[in-house]
Amino acid sequence: MSAPQPGPAEPNWTDTVPGKAEQAIASAQWGELCDELMGQNKLAEANGHMIKRLVLARLLWETAARDVFKRGPIMAAPKTGVEMHNPWLAVMNKAAQTCAEIEAELTITPRKRAMGAAVKAAKPPRGAGAGAVEL
Repeated sequence: MSAPQPGPAEPNWTDTVPGKAEQAIASAQWGELCDELMGQNKLAEANGHMIKRLVLARLLWETAARDVFKRGPIMAAPKTGVEMHNPWLAVMNKAAQTCAEIEAELTITPRKRAMGAAVKAAKPPRGAGAGAVEL
């Protein structure tokens, strides 16, 4: 039996992400991000929510990008036919911005990789009675 993986547990994507295909993509993204952070010795339990937000932002970007590439950045308004910006373009741009901010915070972009400090392992208490809880 192998030791449990350090870091946060993978979220249950069925709670947040509709569709089996998107859930599989979310799971793959989670694994890639955790592997990247573990390889840099930067994976910590506290990063779990931030990693989840990055996965969701990436999924949202993909969804928006599909619509923008399908209908274009400028499209006809549904009721009037007047040209307008595709609303998914704003979603796509905001998701890209969110991804860049979280990636920088997690120091997983190539430029930021060397800047982030490694996660330090917790040291066990030392000495007689160390770690004892007083009631």
